[in-house]
Amino acid sequence: MSMEEARGFKSDIGKEKARNKVLKQDAKSQKEKRRQKIQKLSQDDKHWKGLESRDIRTPSSWIQTSDEEERLSSIKSNLDSLQSRLQFLKQQKGTTPASKTLLHGEIRRTEEQMEKRCRLLHANQIVEEVSSGNDEEAVLQIKEHLDFHIHKRLEPYLAIAGDEIEEQIFGE
Repeated sequence: MSMEEARGFKSDIGKEKARNKVLKQDAKSQKEKRRQKIQKLSQDDKHWKGLESRDIRTPSSWIQTSDEEERLSSIKSNLDSLQSRLQFLKQQKGTTPASKTLLHGEIRRTEEQMEKRCRLLHANQIVEEVSSGNDEEAVLQIKEHLDFHIHKRLEPYLAIAGDEIEEQIFGE
């Protein structure tokens, strides 16, 4: 890079800085711009053109046409139907799919906790009998515990078999 290229590059930066400085000096603050806008609006009515639709003091903003009335009535009817549906759902708290799912989950967790407590109780009884030296009673407790587990595992199948037997005996 030659000396003239470097000088040209620096001079471009200097020109840009000077131009920016002039622009900043000419720029007005936001406060001044607002003040001038208000002054223009108060002096000449042509500056108000296009603003009347946003001004609530103009009659067009509070007089409704038939299209707007129809639109508003349809919106109100939709809101009324939504509100009535919401009230209906609030009255039937236990029948929504989400509440049914939550209920079944809570029932399942409670049954699991009850089964866990029962297993722990059986295990504690067996350990107490073994630690006290009552081998025969410990064997009986183990048999009862195994019978309980077998019954818990077979219970759904017994219900299915009972339904099939009932259908065979009484028909449809």
